[in-house]
Amino acid sequence: MSKEVTVKNEFDGIEFLNQIQSVDKISKKVQIINNVLNQENTHIKNLKNEMKKKGFNAGNNADFDYIPIGILEEALRQVFFRQVDFEIKNSYRDLNSFIVVSRIRYKDPITNEFRFVDGIGAKALQQDKGSSINDFNSTMKFNALELGVGNAYSRSIKNAAKKLGNYFGGNLNRDDEMQNVNSYSKEVVMNDEQKLEQINFLFENKKEYLTEDQLINIERIIELKQKNTYNQVIKYLEKL
Repeated sequence: MSKEVTVKNEFDGIEFLNQIQSVDKISKKVQIINNVLNQENTHIKNLKNEMKKKGFNAGNNADFDYIPIGILEEALRQVFFRQVDFEIKNSYRDLNSFIVVSRIRYKDPITNEFRFVDGIGAKALQQDKGSSINDFNSTMKFNALELGVGNAYSRSIKNAAKKLGNYFGGNLNRDDEMQNVNSYSKEVVMNDEQKLEQINFLFENKKEYLTEDQLINIERIIELKQKNTYNQVIKYLEKL
């Protein structure tokens, strides 16, 4: 048997598929796939360094590693033999952020069944300097949505892809992803109605991580509008 394929700068999808098909045992097929998915991607960049190269000032909050979205999408296509689709499940503007929920649907090379992973990303939209958040609609930058939509989409795809393995960024800083799912900036104080909207959104996208008792409890909180528990529920769901 030939040496197991490893991911190089140019991934050979045909060789990878041949490797999987050349063995009979499921455990061996899984081992071959894991050998690829658990490797570190060779195209990882540091945002702070990339910004400096372009002459931009970069603070510590930009000091994290990432895989460019174009590289990531092409890596997914190669590993899954182009049997992969990118789908936007939900997108909307919520106060001063644009939020995208995306799905990566791919064909499992072992079972030949289609599976999927979901991800969420958000981008705070720009407004005129010194403006109040309460006047956001009238002070939003003219190209804020144009810039924010693409950024939120990229973050949602990266958030989903991380669940597939290190080759898609699974070993990169998770704290940055947690910031991406925070729909509201730290300067915004939500009222009860906005908190309930946030709970509904998080609840719909994170049901699969909740136990039956938790599902029942949160549904009751939403139905009865138990305002005194809103902050606690939001905090818990954002951490999932």
